[in-house]
Amino acid sequence: MVKVQYPNEPSEPELKMKAILDSLGLQYTFQFPVRAGFVLDFAFVDKMIAFEVDGFYHQFRKKKDAFRDYILKRAGWKIIRIDADQLNDIEKVKEIVLTNC
Repeated sequence: MVKVQYPNEPSEPELKMKAILDSLGLQYTFQFPVRAGFVLDFAFVDKMIAFEVDGFYHQFRKKKDAFRDYILKRAGWKIIRIDADQLNDIEKVKEIVLTNC
């Protein structure tokens, strides 16, 4: 069962990633809020693993993303970033997910 929370409308890349995760039958939480004040795109809460989908605008916020990742890692999260362009290679993304989950 997938727990869904939508603090923000999902982007097109997030919808693609969601479809990939759904096809694998994995349990995750979409847009999971954490105590640090961030919202994780896709969280495997029990394993403390998060997949963040980086769309076009992330190229302009690399420092903010690096700081965010640092804070989340200190809180015990493993952060895996997936570039929106990578989502065109569904099998590769599935491999990344299965390797890390």
